Amino acid sequence: MTLSSLLLTACGNAGNQDAVAACKAEVMGKIEGKMGEIDERDMLKNVEALEDGNIQVNSVVTYRRGTDQESAQTFNCVVAADESGRYTRVIRMTIDW
Repeated sequence: MTLSSLLLTACGNAGNQDAVAACKAEVMGKIEGKMGEIDERDMLKNVEALEDGNIQVNSVVTYRRGTDQESAQTFNCVVAADESGRYTRVIRMTIDW
């Protein structure tokens, strides 16, 4: 088993869920009013445990879904554990504008 696999297992599903929720809130705050949607299932499929113990979430924001103006942008964010050990602190976020 690789180190990344061990860390992901150690983080557990609850850590992944917390990281996804924190990341989603951060991204949605940045795109507020821009008609963007995020698929949490896709986010969960694209969670990666980093060697430093943080969790990286990668996914896509889809704008104006179902219209002739639909577009998408990728994003990633890195989430660290808070004092209680839950992954709620977004320490880095990148949206590929």
